[in-house]
Amino acid sequence: NLMTEDGNVWFLNILEPADTWNAHRGEYVYYKVKSSDVAGNERESAEQREQIDDINDPPVVDMTSRFNLWEKGLLKMEAEASDTDGTVAEVQFQYSPDGDVWIPIGSPDTQAPFFIEWDTTASITQAQSVWLQATATDDSGDSTSSVYPTSIGIDNQPPVTTHNYDR
Repeated sequence: NLMTEDGNVWFLNILEPADTWNAHRGEYVYYKVKSSDVAGNERESAEQREQIDDINDPPVVDMTSRFNLWEKGLLKMEAEASDTDGTVAEVQFQYSPDGDVWIPIGSPDTQAPFFIEWDTTASITQAQSVWLQATATDDSGDSTSSVYPTSIGIDNQPPVTTHNYDR
């Protein structure tokens, strides 16, 4: 049965097949529409055909770097990214002190292998924990992020030592 939202336009949602639409990309869905009025008059449309091509899957991204609990100086951040129905246009690496507000690290990388070398001394002046993530954007403008599983400490300050002894 068809559904309507305003009484003028009627539609039918075709459920996604068990093996997903990706398995049928490039194939066609065929359908007809049959309508009847209260007097019993009926009319059927000609067969229609729609190609299964505009699925627009988002890209997939995974941070592949591994970090120690505490780091300093230059960090190499790496990620793998792919897109089943297009290309990965860019990967942007970011950090966040709270997991909410993300600060870009350098410029987006537009070619695999996706990586950036981050000089933490330029942006982290006091020891703090940060979250890291990579965001991949595909050629359709869709994006997906991969957050490193734990926060890491950045400490670019050398320890302070004092010497105090009496003779």
